[in-house]
Amino acid sequence: MRPSCYLNAVEIGDGNSLLYNGLSLCIDVVPSEIARRLASSEAGKDLSFLRPAERKHLVKRGHLTRLTVNGEQEEMRKLAHALAQREMELDRQPLFGKMITFILTYRCNLSCSYCYQADVRKTAGSSSMSEAFVDDLFHHHLDELLSRDGGNNRCFQLYGGEPLLHGNRGAIERILGYAKVHGISVSTVTNAVLLPKMLDLIGPEKGKINIVQVTLDGEQMVHDQQRVSRSGAPTFAQTILAIRELMKAKANAIIRIHVHPDRIESAQALVEYLEREKILGHDGVKVYFWSTEDLHSQAIPPHEFERFASLFQDVARKQNSLPTAHFSFLEQIMDMESAESWLGRNRCSICGSGLHCVVDPLGDIYECIDDAGRKERRIGTLSAGKIEYFKLGEAHVKPYLRDNPECLKCSVALYCGGGCTNRLKTRNSSPSAPFCLQIKEFIGLTLRSGYLLREHRASQKSINEDGVAGGEDGTMTIGALIEAIQHQLTPNLLPPQFRECNRVNPLFGHCYHSVEALYHLIRDLQLPEEYLRFRLCRGVDASKIPHWWLQNDQGAILDPTARQYTSKGLTPPYENGRLRSFLTKQPSKNARFLIEKIKQSV
Repeated sequence: MRPSCYLNAVEIGDGNSLLYNGLSLCIDVVPSEIARRLASSEAGKDLSFLRPAERKHLVKRGHLTRLTVNGEQEEMRKLAHALAQREMELDRQPLFGKMITFILTYRCNLSCSYCYQADVRKTAGSSSMSEAFVDDLFHHHLDELLSRDGGNNRCFQLYGGEPLLHGNRGAIERILGYAKVHGISVSTVTNAVLLPKMLDLIGPEKGKINIVQVTLDGEQMVHDQQRVSRSGAPTFAQTILAIRELMKAKANAIIRIHVHPDRIESAQALVEYLEREKILGHDGVKVYFWSTEDLHSQAIPPHEFERFASLFQDVARKQNSLPTAHFSFLEQIMDMESAESWLGRNRCSICGSGLHCVVDPLGDIYECIDDAGRKERRIGTLSAGKIEYFKLGEAHVKPYLRDNPECLKCSVALYCGGGCTNRLKTRNSSPSAPFCLQIKEFIGLTLRSGYLLREHRASQKSINEDGVAGGEDGTMTIGALIEAIQHQLTPNLLPPQFRECNRVNPLFGHCYHSVEALYHLIRDLQLPEEYLRFRLCRGVDASKIPHWWLQNDQGAILDPTARQYTSKGLTPPYENGRLRSFLTKQPSKNARFLIEKIKQSV
């Protein structure tokens, strides 16, 4: 028996780590010491540090295996083949369906140092999409390019160059008019410098631009070195002004923060600025991170990557959503019943989906935004009043995960799905090692943040309290009290028969004395009167193990150890709960220990 070669781990705090397996797709919380020893080269030779119950659980979840490395890889090949069959079934549906991106022009009012369209702009010229072009497309070709079955998911995206140049206004108004008639949402990706002049076209209403993505390159000094006008003028202040206007207009603003590997501190300073300015955390704003360079733990010093990892989690918590545009779907894995049910929702949410097309002002049609303007990558064109599709060569054949031997050996292959389809096509189906390392790190950060967010949301729902920290006046809130109790729960408080399970489930066995301590501390610390109405309840779970919590007459629940169930995808046995009395008149020995520890900290 040995650790799976598809085993991954990421620390989640409080001495615990998240194990996530790239073959079984199982995700589990274990003490970080176990995760570290499983990852060590000697672990395959000696697993004596694991207790029998731990070993049995890890085998069941796929983290330990009796298969050889070749045997595991063969299982991965079989699974990748099955997933490819499913993807091909989806790909046999009509090529386009839910999204059209309009490249309104390749011209831009900025001169960013890293622009991937710089070479395209030289050959594509200064053409802009005309109102007549838009009318012709909608009157004669809309049904070919956009499915009527897309429902509320259908959308138009305005792209460039810079889509909000004044010369594009006529085409934008035409597109918005058709969007209103057909009930289609509209988004744009813009540098936002000219956005204030287009505010009348932006808002939550039908027939307006509902979603706007802008980019910030770090704090003002760094941003104004990277993203400048054609004349070299800075743009940070204008971008922030545009974001504020979007907030007033009640449109959804997406802020893409470019993280430069040698300037992590600049991204951190920007996040602090956005929080001070009440932009981060606003209901209409979402922040996400990406890097145009190699951003992974092998490219930058470990302490710098850890700084970025902490920043990633900090933003997730403050905005209550994952700061990624590419891997948000990974949260769904935690609700998945088996690896076979995973449809390989890989790459970004558009590319490789078979539900997207890009149309430029020259009438050329592309599969991917990155291809736009590169005529050798066209898949068709609007010509003489009709759409002409080209006979596609091998360069356009969609690569599947099963077709990449390198990917099949990767420990996150099923989470990633083989990476960006377009990137693989243009690189002869060979993954880029540095880019793969960056993707791998982002997957770990996303899963960790997704797990911690779910725990936070579950805690909020259980606590039925807005805050999870001490009040502004320094008083203890119920959330902070529960967290303080959780931090004091250690295996030495448990009877020996509970300690084995507790090693892989750190809150297991602690429910009674933690609830007992919570009940008395609510009174001793004089928390609000509403919490005096919570009474002791007991239920029995599917394993016939009693579970204890506090509950009031309205059904609100206070449960310090709910995570022992929710971390496994289970629900505590609240449904069969009954009111009970404590087993002793005075707090038990363990409860007294917790009460004293909490009072000392307060």
